[in-house]
Formats: sequence, structure tokens, C-alpha cells
Amino acid sequence: TMIVLLALLGDLGTAAISWFIYRSRKFVMVTFVSALVFQSIYVAISLPRSFRHSEETLNADLEREKSFEQYATIGDVSFDLQEPYSDKRGINGELVELSLFRHLAIIVPISVTHPGVYQIYLQYHDNTVGGNNEFEKEVTQDLHIGSNMLRIEFPWNESRGFGYASPKIAKGGARIQLSYLASPQELFGNLKPGSSVERNILQKFMKERGFDKGLSSTSHINQFVSQKQVQF
Repeated sequence: TMIVLLALLGDLGTAAISWFIYRSRKFVMVTFVSALVFQSIYVAISLPRSFRHSEETLNADLEREKSFEQYATIGDVSFDLQEPYSDKRGINGELVELSLFRHLAIIVPISVTHPGVYQIYLQYHDNTVGGNNEFEKEVTQDLHIGSNMLRIEFPWNESRGFGYASPKIAKGGARIQLSYLASPQELFGNLKPGSSVERNILQKFMKERGFDKGLSSTSHINQFVSQKQVQF
């Protein structure tokens, strides 16, 4: 719609210029109709081509993004508790004895088909002492092909002094997000040479992530792989 409107405004401008120069209505009409026919032919040819190119670029971008989802899969998440102790806490005006643990570990199995460096972000929440508690941890790990078992540790000094109740009793849950850390050489080395679609995707991708000003040999580009939420 914008292209058609701009073309029409251009034709009107051309006709207006012709009127000021020649002061001839017939010449203005011929000029306007000629410009309108030319613009109509141009738009009819270029617009579908532009739509097809945009669709090809979008599909190629989606295909590239989805390819990383095949790199790894998060399995059944579990937990481990160590160093049990009892403590009394005031909850709703009453002194309640709680069974707590000084150490909590969330165990995340990951099945990998593409080896490399991965980033695991884990957010754990529970209801230990009458309120919602949230704990976050981000781990970077080099994973190999096959089964990998990640143990995300939450020690006592990260519990704000409350310790950890059993996730099953405290209605604990976790959200895990897995990303692949691709090197620029690895990511862009797979681009098809000479493909304008791939070049457009590369330029857009680089600009969005601030890499258009240059990449260092140690740069890594975070690519989403998988996400999982569990309730224990």
C-alpha cells in the first residue's frame, strides 16, 4: 500500500511540474497517464518479487533458528538433598518445627547430538517458610555427544539462611533453559556462498546482537535450544 501511494504521489508531482513548465492540460494529462502506466507496470513486477524475497528470508531465518533445537534435549529433572537438620520457625504466629537441608541439587539430564559449549539457566522456587523463595543459577558446560548429567548446586550460603525443604513438601519447581554457545566461525561457516537470502539473514543477525562492529575470536553467540518447566 505504501509503495502504491508513493508511486501515485510521484506521478502527481511529475504532472504538476509539467503544468508549471508547459501550461498545457493535454500535455499534463499525457504525462500523468504515461507515468501512471509505467509505475503500475513497475509495481506489478517488483512487488511480488519483493514479497517472495521477504518470505524466503523469513523461512530461512526460522529454519536456521529451529536447527539448534535438534542439538540437545532435556530429560527428566530430579533433585538431591544433603545434610538434613531441624529448625523452628515462626509461621502465622506459631512456632513450627521444620525438616530442612543445608544442600540442594537439581539434577538435569541432557541428551546431546551436537557436542559443544552449552549454557544452562535454572530458576528454582519453593515455599519453604510460608512464602515464595526463588533461587537462580547459570552454568556454562562443555557437553559431549550422548547422555550428560548436570548437577546444579544450591549450597547453604545461597539459601538466605533458611536452608531448603524437600521440593515435594515445599511445592518446589524449576524452570530450565538450555542454549548453545556458537562461535562466529561455526555459525557463519555454514552459510551458502553467494546466497542473497543468507547474506540478508547474516546482516540482520549481526546487527541485532551488536556484532556488526566486529567479532573477536572469543565471541560466542547464544542460540536457544530448549526450555522445560517441572513441578516436583
